[in-house]
Amino acid sequence: MTEYSPEEIRMAIEAINSKQSPTEDGISSEILQRSYKQFPNLIYTLYNQCLRQGCFLKKWKRVKVIPITKPEKKTQQIHQNTDQ
Repeated sequence: MTEYSPEEIRMAIEAINSKQSPTEDGISSEILQRSYKQFPNLIYTLYNQCLRQGCFLKKWKRVKVIPITKPEKKTQQIHQNTDQ
């Protein structure tokens, strides 16, 4: 199994939107980014240990998707679905 490289971890954490609200686990993007800056090896080890053991928190696996459609597309999609 290929582990995450330090560069992959760094790039993923830096790419997180700092204005994003905390996820279900209560960890805000700001906390994660600051923690990584203080303890990069700890975060790197944590993620790779989770990968090696196949053990990730259930909260880390969940995502809430809220589709936002444009009004004209919503109407068009409804007509397409009812014509079938």
